Amino acid sequence: MIEVIVVEDYWEMSRKAAQIIARHVWDNPESVIGLATGSTPIGMYDELIKMFKHGLIDFSKTVTFNLDEYWPMKKSSPYSYHYYMRQYFFNHVNIKPENIHIPDGEVKWEDIDEHCSWYEDEIKSHGGIDVQVLGIGGGYYDADGRYIGGHIGFNEPGSPFNSRTRLVKLSEQTRSDNSRFFMRIEEVPYYAITMGIATIMEAREIILLASGEHKANSVREAVEGPLTNMVPASILQKHRNVKFIIDRGAASRLTQTIMPWLHGNVNWSLEVEKAYNGFENLITRALTLTSIKMGKEIMKIDLNDLATLKLEELAKFDLNELKRRVLEDLKSKVMDCDKTPRGRRILIFSPHPDDDVICVGATMKILNDTGNDVRIAYMVSGNIAVRDNDIIEIANEISYNKEDLIENLKLGRIPIKTLMDLKAKVRMMEAINAAKTLGIDEGKIYFLRLPFYETGFIIKNPITEMDVNATIKVIEEVKPEIIIMPGEVDDPHGTHGKCIEIINKSLDKLNLRNEVDIWLYKGGWEEYMIYEANIIVPFNRELMNLKIEAIKKHKSQLTPLFQGLDPRPFWKRALDKNKFNGDILRRIGLIDTEYAELLKRQKL
Repeated sequence: MIEVIVVEDYWEMSRKAAQIIARHVWDNPESVIGLATGSTPIGMYDELIKMFKHGLIDFSKTVTFNLDEYWPMKKSSPYSYHYYMRQYFFNHVNIKPENIHIPDGEVKWEDIDEHCSWYEDEIKSHGGIDVQVLGIGGGYYDADGRYIGGHIGFNEPGSPFNSRTRLVKLSEQTRSDNSRFFMRIEEVPYYAITMGIATIMEAREIILLASGEHKANSVREAVEGPLTNMVPASILQKHRNVKFIIDRGAASRLTQTIMPWLHGNVNWSLEVEKAYNGFENLITRALTLTSIKMGKEIMKIDLNDLATLKLEELAKFDLNELKRRVLEDLKSKVMDCDKTPRGRRILIFSPHPDDDVICVGATMKILNDTGNDVRIAYMVSGNIAVRDNDIIEIANEISYNKEDLIENLKLGRIPIKTLMDLKAKVRMMEAINAAKTLGIDEGKIYFLRLPFYETGFIIKNPITEMDVNATIKVIEEVKPEIIIMPGEVDDPHGTHGKCIEIINKSLDKLNLRNEVDIWLYKGGWEEYMIYEANIIVPFNRELMNLKIEAIKKHKSQLTPLFQGLDPRPFWKRALDKNKFNGDILRRIGLIDTEYAELLKRQKL
């Protein structure tokens, strides 16, 4: 049985987790605590350190066991979990070194099985784990709608539920997710030693922490989905004492968030009043979800259909009038010919050089073709995602002798800054060709190449005034009436989040936040729900094919370095997402075209 605790933000999640750990130590100073690494538990460690420094907790008798460690990995490496634990926790509290247990990434290949057996024996000799901290991995839905992801420890999808501590091969999703802690993707190990699922399940209490929308689908499948080893965290449904402490982003796809009427009382009279007065309301959501669930147009929903989603209470209202108003509300969001802006200055912010065409390629084309001044600002160069061979492909276009280039790359003669400049040039040329495919001229494109990104490695610099000022300069030049920007903070490597922060700081400095119409789009990982979107852009097969052609102009990304677990190329992800939107919208009787992009206005 999983108890779900939804908190406001990351820091509240961290405090609640720290309080649970502290309670165990207060009740039993010799508690055995199972610890996790990654970005999620850092806040929890900060809170525990504060407690220790204020004399509120004593770890001198506490025993710890970590979930995992990369293999092979030197303990002294800044990428190791030995180093991580010292930096973020052990060096700041009084846990005795002999009470710390972390799998050994230096163990020889032939000794791994023996080491894993020893680790299991050590846990048993200390009486088992009292409370185990977990994070949860991301994932994706395959073409059949099956979710693959949600790993715990390094137990990847497909791991046996009866597994014990062992050496595992890391999935490309996990390597991609964890690459943000490394300088280069090539440095991320392919193996790790991890506690097994059966070992984790023997802990007397488990707390799983998740923060951000990018974890929402994994949380939903773990809590509400079927028990399957393709979602290793789903086994936690069988644990006697497990708490999911998650923020609102991670909870955003749970039934209790999407359909709150299933988990408590809803004042339907108030919601009906909101619907009649054009305010955001649960009626639109309820009838939309019923329509999708039953595979019926909204106007054909009946009382039996409402009962399926436990909406019988709506029967006391005029159902036909509610359906009519909901359908009108949804239709008002469809950007057809009559509602397409004309003659407006529009600035599209694209964090990476391909986010624009992947996410809003059709919208860009439609806006450009209807007399708007559409301009694009590519915020970062994307050069770390370019292979050396991709430079060779454009040698002639950059006036570089191909044979010399191949030789210099092979011998490492090209300085790192020059190399990254060349890779940035690859992405620039691809972006120009992609935009031209959609009818947007090179003269309307800005390459900001923001400094925070320009490290040559996955790890980025902090945001500075230089990033903000470069963004302000573009906004001041374009003087946009509409800004189209990402609304997906939680991309796997954090670039979107930093870019959104930079845009918002720029708008605040210019006092434009309430002056500009801001449209938000989701990236290649997530999508708005139909009832969340308030700009629905339908389009036909011809435009879908043109959008795919534009995405494929980014040749260096056809087989991306940061592929993740999802094997689909970006053009296929865009196709599947846009087709899914179109299928749903046709099913509920809203549009008659095959595809759609969904956006959300920041302020209406």
